[in-house]
Amino acid sequence: CHGCVGSGIGVGCSQLVVGSHLGMRPPRRGPDQHSGHLRAVMFGWMLILCLLRPAHAANAGDDEVITAHIIPHSHCDPGWLSTFEGYYTSDVNRILDEAVNQLIGDSKRRFIWAEISFFSRWYEDQSLERKKSFRKLVDEGRWEFVGGGWAQNDEAASDIMLVVNQMTTGHQYLVENFGVQPRIGWQIDPFGHSSITPSLFKAMGFDALVINRIHHLRKQAFKRGRLMEFVWRGSGLGGDEDMFTHVLHTHYSAPKHFDWEEGAPQVNAGNVQSRSTQLCTELRNRMKAYRTPHLLVPFGDDFKFKNAANQFQNMDQLIKHINTNSATFKVKLRYSTLSEYFSTVAEWAQSKQTSFPLFMGDFFPYADNEDSYWTGYFTTRPFLKKLSRQVEASMRSAEALYAMARANINVNDNPAPAGLVDAGAAASHWMQTFEHIRNARREASMFSHHDAITGTCRSHVANDYVSRMNRALNTAHGIVESYLSLLLTKQPSHPIKLTHALRVLTQTPGSELTSHPIVLFNSLSWTRSEVVSIHVDSPVVYVTAPDGKPVEAQIDHVWANTQASAPSPTEFLLSFVANVPALGAGTYIIHLANRNNKPPGGHSETTRAVKSAVTEYVVSGNGIMAPLRGAIASEEIVTADLGEGDKGNIFLENGVYRVEINSACLIRAITDKRKGGPGRVEINQNLARYLTRRSGAYIFRPEGPPVPVGPAGGGLGKCRVFRGKVADHVLGTTGDGAYGVKMTLPQGEQVLHALALQMSLEVSAGPNQELVTKMKTSLKNDHDLATHNGLEFVPRVRKGEKPIKTTISQNFWPAVYGAKIQGKPISGPGSGVLGILNSHALGLGSQEEGEVELMLHRQLNQDDGRGLSEAVR
Repeated sequence: CHGCVGSGIGVGCSQLVVGSHLGMRPPRRGPDQHSGHLRAVMFGWMLILCLLRPAHAANAGDDEVITAHIIPHSHCDPGWLSTFEGYYTSDVNRILDEAVNQLIGDSKRRFIWAEISFFSRWYEDQSLERKKSFRKLVDEGRWEFVGGGWAQNDEAASDIMLVVNQMTTGHQYLVENFGVQPRIGWQIDPFGHSSITPSLFKAMGFDALVINRIHHLRKQAFKRGRLMEFVWRGSGLGGDEDMFTHVLHTHYSAPKHFDWEEGAPQVNAGNVQSRSTQLCTELRNRMKAYRTPHLLVPFGDDFKFKNAANQFQNMDQLIKHINTNSATFKVKLRYSTLSEYFSTVAEWAQSKQTSFPLFMGDFFPYADNEDSYWTGYFTTRPFLKKLSRQVEASMRSAEALYAMARANINVNDNPAPAGLVDAGAAASHWMQTFEHIRNARREASMFSHHDAITGTCRSHVANDYVSRMNRALNTAHGIVESYLSLLLTKQPSHPIKLTHALRVLTQTPGSELTSHPIVLFNSLSWTRSEVVSIHVDSPVVYVTAPDGKPVEAQIDHVWANTQASAPSPTEFLLSFVANVPALGAGTYIIHLANRNNKPPGGHSETTRAVKSAVTEYVVSGNGIMAPLRGAIASEEIVTADLGEGDKGNIFLENGVYRVEINSACLIRAITDKRKGGPGRVEINQNLARYLTRRSGAYIFRPEGPPVPVGPAGGGLGKCRVFRGKVADHVLGTTGDGAYGVKMTLPQGEQVLHALALQMSLEVSAGPNQELVTKMKTSLKNDHDLATHNGLEFVPRVRKGEKPIKTTISQNFWPAVYGAKIQGKPISGPGSGVLGILNSHALGLGSQEEGEVELMLHRQLNQDDGRGLSEAVR
């Protein structure tokens, strides 16, 4: 090493180490394997740079002529302030028309495009002659598709399969219509960047990646160290996950004062010299942040090039004048695509044997100044995030069943299934269904957009996204119902009718016994054993498994609402354990009977669903749980005094765990009863509200630490505990309805398949409140906290030892699938791990040792000044 420099600043838990040559896979070794490095650690992340030659040899000198690659583009959000259709009609249709016209008229010009949802909408409306002219631009490499997904996906809240599917949807369209697949990633507007991105994009065939929004202090440090291009090593997929990555210098806008759709002075003979000097000064200043004499210069912005002729004509004059006088300006300009830029950089770097640093980690959280951490959108509009996950699951089931049906249904069966009477009819049927699936996938893919699943769009746009996802959901449900029926029966003439509209199973009036077949489909590639719960109108129930044997089942009482004093006499909750094979289905029969009827065939009174024992508690003035007497007149509901040693300490228990419940009807502690386990770990869960006057859709700006929800530190009005053969349950609610909670702990053999406590929370947030559930554990984790990004757990480092106003928002990260906190408990052997799996993406934070908090909901009265101009309610 001729010289080593080190610096550190900012956020995250990541490393930048001695790098690799562009186009060559670097050796897989950690920073500790390089000797002689000067290291500096600040705020939890480390930046290590070891130059392989003197600094001046790897960078453009003061006298060297640099080449600025002007990249014309238009960043078009498929929904933000306006809906997809609104933007297409008012802006995008014109932008594409104008840009194509200008490229056809001048072979030197270039343009790049990312969002295929918009492009396909435009291209399908073009004439055959127009399509032919456009294909020529693509064939000549003058129009380049970059990214190429249906949308430019968010990287914090998007499920990994949503990213894969939306990219597949866009790339399929390009391959089918042009025979091309994008080679450069273009993630210029997501609010932070995930370590999944380089791994997935490399697997998708990308050669390089452009990103933009990274922490402002980190970007400053990267500029000072000429680190704005690096090799990014992402999450492990079992192959080469290293991606050459470029960070935009000054956002994705055109250089300041050189956007002629924003009032920039028109270039003419009288000012071309001064305007050229101004531009070249800016470009040479930017060049100081990079290692090669080639500079990527975005020329565009949001919805630009509606007047493409004016944009190109002004830039043409500057290019001509600067290139004519390049010896004076020390700059050459050219229009380029991203592929042209990265190919030129690779050739130069290889010829000069220039190395680039290796970065490991992600770029969360993002902040554009010290007072603006973009950690609120991790949770904003949680309903949308959950709906997206439901749509993805349903689409997977639909696609799996379509594939299985197409592979297994034989048109030569006698008689053939309806609609598949011959090969021609079958081909038409399968293609028609495939089109339905593709259209539904396009609707669902739209929601991966970085202003959709993030919740950072206006309310009428959010409603449009919901409509699109509901259309996709309805399509998926219809396909599942149709093909599951076909596969189960090979139905020749009378298909069974399946429906997702499962609410309450009822007895047929006048019938002694009513049987309902329930079909469970497992779209995953492993066998699943889970507790299934279904509402029924009779407490006398028998369950038959697919093999005809009785299934042990449980009946719970149901209350009509949280304020009801007595359970419903006409609605009950049936629970049983279902076992469904990988990529398979199982049909369970639910038999509803009257009390005096004989059991169905194969059953006896001993196989009837057993009612759970219920105890209802209220919170006394001192916050201690006490059983409620006299309010429930029901023979099946048990009331029992708590023992002296258990005052305020009710619990759920199975063969593995004992879960203690606190006065908020949340988790007080968990004891792992297995040999060698961590023993008892305090959880001390509660709900709390952050109060704010300055948070918005993107940014989390609390006034200070959160305040507990409800009386007595979050106490409940009522807490009901159900104990049964299949599962133990807890149901609770506050007296003011601020939140409700349900917990389920499986019993019996089920614990062998799901060693987990299931919890659901129903919450509401008041104006300017951001609701969290906090868990203050007894684990001494020494900063050992990680969030799951969809592929792996990413270590997180907390700033500060105590929560203060200036650090709270910094200590939140995206949790796509969950998180874990690990450490040695205060008492007990070994080490304990608290793992959290969330049903949808949300923000997760940690403010103190052993603590973790999940942000559940936000309601805000103001905008945060990032362009939305609307409060999130």
